[in-house]
Amino acid sequence: MREEFQGISRSNISNETNSILVTVGGSDKLNLTPKIIKSINQLNQELHLDVVICPSFKNIDKIIKIVQKVDLEIALYFNVNKMSELMLNNDLAISAGGSTLYELAATGTPTITLLQAENQVKVAEAMEEKGAIINLGFGHMISKSKLKDNIEKVINDFALRKEMSQQGQKIVDGQGAERVANYILY
Repeated sequence: MREEFQGISRSNISNETNSILVTVGGSDKLNLTPKIIKSINQLNQELHLDVVICPSFKNIDKIIKIVQKVDLEIALYFNVNKMSELMLNNDLAISAGGSTLYELAATGTPTITLLQAENQVKVAEAMEEKGAIINLGFGHMISKSKLKDNIEKVINDFALRKEMSQQGQKIVDGQGAERVANYILY
């Protein structure tokens, strides 16, 4: 994990969900960001979204058009330098199943996962089994309605979000690189 995640942790979970981080990896190859934004908009709740956009997204124009149409407060982030701050400043994340899951776990950010590739399956399943995330499977196969219902469930369940946060931080404490270095050196 990146250095910014070493020794990081979330001290508490907000009683209410006011902000959601949307991050789907480097390319959004399954066009999940628009689907996620539309699903959250269907909740008809006052929510703030932080949406991470990477340079290799081929759907940036589509995302911008959707952002302009929905009734949500949305901030778009390009080339994020301090991802840990975004994670810690949001009450919930909706993420692809890549290495970002480790960072979300380290920051104690409750997470709903939409897979984009076969190599994400095992980690997502293991993290879900431990109670750290909700894994909805491959994002392109999930309906907006099912996605909306799961987001609403997590938003409205403080105990679930708190448990996900705690379990994530048990799985990933951000000290793995230090433990490996100590093992090699000593």
